[in-house]
Amino acid sequence: MESLSNRSEYSDLLPLKTEFVLNHVQMTWPEIMWAYSMGLIGWRSLKEFAQAGVGGESPDDELVKLANLSKECANSAEERARSLATHSGAQDEVTTRNKWLYLLLKSLYEQKGSVSDPLGLVEQIYADFDYPERIEGFVRWMPTHDPVRTPEEAAERMDRNWQSYLENCAAQFRS
Repeated sequence: MESLSNRSEYSDLLPLKTEFVLNHVQMTWPEIMWAYSMGLIGWRSLKEFAQAGVGGESPDDELVKLANLSKECANSAEERARSLATHSGAQDEVTTRNKWLYLLLKSLYEQKGSVSDPLGLVEQIYADFDYPERIEGFVRWMPTHDPVRTPEEAAERMDRNWQSYLENCAAQFRS
């Protein structure tokens, strides 16, 4: 998957705000670095995650240095965060992708009234995240198991499926 931040389709969503992420899921440094490499968050988020004390009970030297970076030293943020990720243990790629997929779709759902074609962006996210089955219920061109009579009924069903997905993920990732 290539960096999403360079693609115009995502301009209304990215970068995701640190506060938004921290309010919805617990993160590890490997997960944060994955998102950084994908363009879902920027260097400032690396600093803000460090300021929030992500990744441990007692801050280590790298965490303190990252938390106190100035804009002039922003180029060292990635190196410091990568060091934190290396010392945090192995990354579960599936969980990492699912967390960030959830966050991206949660952000889009909250902003769908200001996005010209939110379901079109869902389709783009679906493709960019390698067609996860978890979200097929709100991808327009995917077949449904139950017939619908009108386009409005189909839209309502997709919205309910989207809400259900977000609720399930919230329960899964908050624990």
